[in-house]
Amino acid sequence: MPGKRPSSTPRVTTAPSKPSPSILVGLLRPRILLTLSILLFIGVFAPYAPRLIPNLKGRPEYRVDSRSIAVPGGHEWIPADVVQESFEGRDPLLSLLEPETAETVARELQKHPWVDRVNRVSVNRNGTISADLSYRKPVAFIEASSGLYPVDADGVLLPPKDFSPQDAEAFPHIRNVSSAPPRQAGLVWEDAVVKGGAKIADRLTPGGDRERIWKRFGLVGIAGPRGGKSVSGAAVDQISFELLTSAGSRIQWGQAPGADDLEPTFDQKIGRLQHYLATYGSFDKPQGPYDIDIRGFEAISLYPLDSKLYR
Repeated sequence: MPGKRPSSTPRVTTAPSKPSPSILVGLLRPRILLTLSILLFIGVFAPYAPRLIPNLKGRPEYRVDSRSIAVPGGHEWIPADVVQESFEGRDPLLSLLEPETAETVARELQKHPWVDRVNRVSVNRNGTISADLSYRKPVAFIEASSGLYPVDADGVLLPPKDFSPQDAEAFPHIRNVSSAPPRQAGLVWEDAVVKGGAKIADRLTPGGDRERIWKRFGLVGIAGPRGGKSVSGAAVDQISFELLTSAGSRIQWGQAPGADDLEPTFDQKIGRLQHYLATYGSFDKPQGPYDIDIRGFEAISLYPLDSKLYR
């Protein structure tokens, strides 16, 4: 018998469901409509916003002249126009709205040879800019073949134009320097005699006081080894220095402070020289001038100055 064809199950087609009236009512709420409108507005007009918003950075009321930046006063050799010199060659106007303005000010001020460190730059609410600076301080003049050059305690060359001839005479002089000065002020003079001599000068004139030790001892110079070419490539802790006195005696000082613990400390050396002065009154007495060696741990060594050796 032929098999019966299976009966097909009738398909039931349902009409698409209509949104619930409650959903439509929710979408038509004013708050929802406002949010959708704002999002639509942003999507359409956002690409054109930069063209529509006025550029306030260039407006005069939002710009400040760099020459009006407030900085602390310094010692007598700091020029009054230190800020103006720092911004020389660039647009003096700065925007108060630029986020990098403080960084720009710090960078330009740090370039000045008198500025040791920019501690802080403040862009103030009243439309002004102020900077807290630490200045370099002169400690000595280098006697070079081309003239006299001021340096700080780290051997950084300072602007010679800011000193008078009388200033140069008042400071300690460092001698037997064979190298040329840096090409511009604000750079370290890479010479061991300069660096070591500057450290000694700084300690012998504490806080810039040249009366307390330097003048009271009758000192006139700090000398590196003779024939400076032989030590031009040496390290600071390999250099032994002499102190030159107005009486003609030479004091074998030794190394710069902090260079070697195989010598008496700075204070011990100063104590020995003070004792010598208290005993004899001058470094050329009783029968000098002398070669005075204070580097030993036991006592001072005293020798008549050999004119052939030191001429």
